[in-house]
Amino acid sequence: MGTAKTPNTSIPGGLIPSPIISYGGSGDTWGYGSLDYTHVNDSTFGFAISLRLGGIRCFLNTFSMAVFWGTGGTSYVTLAWGEVDSITNVAVASNVLTVTVPNSAIPGQLVSFSNVANATFLNGNAYIVTSATSSQITAYTTHVDYASASDTGKATVYLTLNRPTVPQPGGASYDYSTYLGIQTISGLNPGSQYMLYPYVNDLSGGGVQFVLDNDIPGFGAVGNPPCAFPYNAAGIQTATAFQGRNDHVALSAGPLVVTAGTTSGGAIGMGGTQGAQGGTIVAP
Repeated sequence: MGTAKTPNTSIPGGLIPSPIISYGGSGDTWGYGSLDYTHVNDSTFGFAISLRLGGIRCFLNTFSMAVFWGTGGTSYVTLAWGEVDSITNVAVASNVLTVTVPNSAIPGQLVSFSNVANATFLNGNAYIVTSATSSQITAYTTHVDYASASDTGKATVYLTLNRPTVPQPGGASYDYSTYLGIQTISGLNPGSQYMLYPYVNDLSGGGVQFVLDNDIPGFGAVGNPPCAFPYNAAGIQTATAFQGRNDHVALSAGPLVVTAGTTSGGAIGMGGTQGAQGGTIVAP
């Protein structure tokens, strides 16, 4: 691969003393569009030199190759779990709450409301989503009927872990853990694909986390934080095992494949319930 450098270049300054000739530089990929560590670490990576001086036998005194390596690309990926959206209408009929709001919720997630101007009974309360479309959410409520009316306010849909518990007399048989947050991974190469492994630590808590390079050393995770593994890397099995070990709840069924933006970045969303195995993953 690559492009030959200025063939048939004359040796400057004669043969004595031995001239030093340099080619390339820190920004030169020698005609190859995208070089990364997989190319540099390949056993076939190197260079070839051809020297000719008529019929005279020639020797190269020394030769070397410098590899200029940066700390990462200029692109990034942003992940969000949960969302906050503006509502436009509220209605209650026969114990069914219907809220008009753009969303990507799925049944089983928790939704709460704040700063609702007219249907103030929603403020500070949480409901379990029973159905959802891209423009409205429904949930069960014990509130009296409320005529459909325009409104303003915020609906917060959480990434929800729905955990069965040992039932107690008169007690709930499910426990809900909710998460709302965002993570930007910078220093990625524009247009490149990476694999992420999000999870929740059931013992130590700490919210949504990602398998990092130092969790499974040797598989080349990059980015800041270093949690973006090369696409189709050999570490899939190891990373998946760490992501879903006994004290973790995996938030994706296998690698979460993302593509760094070709210019300034990209974004995806994570939503889910029932151990977060369900949900939506929207790639950029």
